[in-house]
Formats: sequence, structure tokens, C-alpha cells
Amino acid sequence: MIYLTFCSVLQYLRTSKDWAVLEHGITMLSSLSLFLGILATEHLFDLITETGKGGTSHSQVGIALAIVTVITISQQVLRGTDKYVRGYVSYRNVGLFMSELMLKLSRLPAKHFQNPSFLDSIDRTKRCIEYESLGYFSSDCLRFYTYYGVFLISISFYFFRLSPLLPLIIFLSFIPANLGQLAQVKVFTRLKGFRNFKQMYFVHCLE
Repeated sequence: MIYLTFCSVLQYLRTSKDWAVLEHGITMLSSLSLFLGILATEHLFDLITETGKGGTSHSQVGIALAIVTVITISQQVLRGTDKYVRGYVSYRNVGLFMSELMLKLSRLPAKHFQNPSFLDSIDRTKRCIEYESLGYFSSDCLRFYTYYGVFLISISFYFFRLSPLLPLIIFLSFIPANLGQLAQVKVFTRLKGFRNFKQMYFVHCLE
């Protein structure tokens, strides 16, 4: 499974090129905007508390509120842009993946096309490409690092600032959840549907 995932991501990057960089650059900005939103919201409530004690002016609260508003709007714009770019890249890759598949099939001897199981594998591969499964799967694998990884690192610094033990406590609390996800992956790999994903790569072995 690790090998198939690695091949999928490499093929996605090789096909998408600059579009992949743009898509996941926007993803990283969207993740960082969440972190900035947390900081701005914390600062806003701190100012509101200080205002109640007479330690700051209402104008500072207004400025902080405006910053939170701008960050929130930016988050929505980034999410919408990310969704559009992701859909465009996935749709664009369908044609590129299909062209590559047809090119590799054209290099094969005709005797292979007399094998029913081989033709069935081609049909399942084409369906997987047409349904954009390959592009979305590869993009999601990268998003695990460009979105969740960036957010986890940034929020860990924030928690460390509050208390050095908080990141460790949160990390340990996620261990049972991670073990549960690994168990689900093992079950998923045994399902018949996962064979459709593996069929996407049989072409790489055909020369």
C-alpha cells in the first residue's frame, strides 16, 4: 500500500506540475490562516477583558475586531479558491492520465488484448481515472502534510507557549485515535474495492 501511495503521489506531481504547487500552496495558506485566526481571536478577547478593567481603549478593540474580520474573510476566500483549483486540477488530470494510459497500451503486443482478465483490468483502470479517484487520492495524501501537518506544527508552538506540557499531552491523547485509523486501513486494504485502486498501476509494469 505504501508503494502504491508513493507511486500515486509521484504520478500526480509529475502530471500536475505547477498546478500541484499552486494547489498545495493555497492549502498551506489556508492552514496558516486558521492559526492566525486563533491568535487574533485570543488577542481580541484579551483586549475586551482589559477594556472591562479600564486598561485599554475601545479603539484598540475595534482594530482587533477588524483584524479578526479580515482573517475570517480571507479564510473563506482561500477555502473557495482551494476548492476551485482542486477541482480544476483533478479534471485536467483526467485527460492527461487517460492519454498516458492510451499511449502505454499502444506499445503493447496485440496478444495481450486477447486476455479477458487483462481487458477487465483496463476497464477498471479507465473507470478509476474517469471518476477522478487517482487525482483526489493523491491530492489528499499531500494534504495530510500541507494542511494538517502545517496546522499541527503551528498549533503546537501555540500550545507550547501556553504550557510546555500541552503539546505532549495532546500528542499522547491522539495515539489511540491513530491506532484506530491504522486498524481501519488494514481492513480497507482487504476490501474488494481496493483492487480497483491497484489496477491503476498495472500499466507501469507494461513495457
